[in-house]
Formats: sequence, C-alpha cells, structure tokens
Amino acid sequence: MQKYCSKVVLSSLLLSVFIISFSSSAQEGTQQELLDKRVELQQKFLNLYDQERYQQSLLAASEILSITQEIYGPTSLNLINPLNNLASSYFMIGDFEQAIKLFTECIALIEAENVISSELVSPLVALGLALNQSEQYNDAVEIFKRALHINWVNSGFYNLEQIKIHDSLTETFIGLSNMEEANHHQSFQLGIYNNHFGRDN
Repeated sequence: MQKYCSKVVLSSLLLSVFIISFSSSAQEGTQQELLDKRVELQQKFLNLYDQERYQQSLLAASEILSITQEIYGPTSLNLINPLNNLASSYFMIGDFEQAIKLFTECIALIEAENVISSELVSPLVALGLALNQSEQYNDAVEIFKRALHINWVNSGFYNLEQIKIHDSLTETFIGLSNMEEANHHQSFQLGIYNNHFGRDN
C-alpha cells in the first residue's frame, strides 16, 4: 500500500514538473514570437517613416509599444525608443498634444534612472519643439535650457551637438518677441563655431 501511495505521489510530482516545464517552454516560445514580431514591426515603422507615411506609421509604432510593454513591463527602459517613435509620428501629423504626452512619458522613464543622462537630450529637444508648435513658448524655453544644461554636463561647454538646442531656443525667443535672447543664442553659436574652426574659416 505504501509503495502504491509513493508511486502515485511520484507520478503526481512528475506530472507537475511536466506541466511547469511545458508552461515555461510555452512562455519562452510566446516571448520569442513577440520579440520576432517586434523586430518585424520596427522595420515596417522605419520604412513608413522614411517614406513620410506618418499616419500609417502610427499603427506600427503603437503595436511596438504594446508588445514592448508586454515583454518588459510598463517601467522598462526598453520603452524609450518605442515611446520616441510613436511621439515622433504624432508630431509629424500635427497632433502635438499626443506628442507632448508621449515625449514626457519617455523623459520620466529616463529620469527614474538618471536625471542628467545624455539620453535625455533628444526627447527633451523633441518635447520643446512640440511645445513650440503648440505656442507654449515659456514652457519650451525651460525644456530647451534643461536640455542644454545636460548637454554641457555630458559633452562640455563648446561641443557642436548643442547647436540644434541654440537654434531651437532662438526660434522660441522669437516666438516670445524677445530678440535680445534670440540674438544671444545666435551669438553663442558663432562662438562655438569659432572655437572649433577658427575665426577665418
């Protein structure tokens, strides 16, 4: 009787192990399928975006974001690029409200890890541009200034990468009819070029 009971228990354990193993394999298979689908959609998104088919690219970008959230969770840094992609598509079709929301989410993810990360510069500049398009110039100034500060911390005071930020600040101050500040950022750009290439270039 004891031998029979042991056999039943052992059989139950083996069955449990088999079920757990099968479940784990199924999950791994499903995750790999999702990863493959994500790669496929990413290529589709890039093709559509390069062809300036921004409205069509929204669907691919949305699917990429959903799949990435399913694989990695809602707070993973793997969401940075999908959020940026989707926000960029909304920006290009003129839906600046959605673009602002998504760029802000992207920034929050990065800030949770490092508040002066160089990865913040690109989404901050993009957010500032979306704010400019919405004529929220004062908010845009603060965003661009933050991007500039992070750029200086990571790349030094005279790096060429900051030129796009000064360009954006110039446009923002023109929007605010503040020509003094607009001219200041134009002059600063000239100083950067002189530092890199010389005054006679």
